[in-house]
Amino acid sequence: MIDDDLTELALAHALLLDEHPDWSFRGSPHLAPLLPLLRAPASHPRLLLLDVHMPGQMGVDVLRQLRACAPTSLHVVMLASHDDARDRRAARQAGADGFHLKPVDPGAYRHLLYTLIRQVTDPNGTSSRLDSATS
Repeated sequence: MIDDDLTELALAHALLLDEHPDWSFRGSPHLAPLLPLLRAPASHPRLLLLDVHMPGQMGVDVLRQLRACAPTSLHVVMLASHDDARDRRAARQAGADGFHLKPVDPGAYRHLLYTLIRQVTDPNGTSSRLDSATS
């Protein structure tokens, strides 16, 4: 997960690992610390949650960098605090697999995270888009 809000990173980490301590979670406010992991074909994650608006860098710019060097099997879902059609369009054009609003309620956040993980890990590959219903 790449998000400039350390509280968001901690919350996502806690929500995921609280019920699934065997899962792996990596979070950072910047791309650089995660880039080696994302580039490694044998160990790269299947899902990356990426904040749309971060100080000094836009999530769409980070996504463009990732699409240029990361394996194509990496699913990237953009997260935003507010819904903006321009952000959705830019995310899709940059190669995002989905776009969701950040839930305020921890229960809703947990549900979003588990839904995204289920979609990405679906062995039948039935989920081609990882968008919210409002996309």
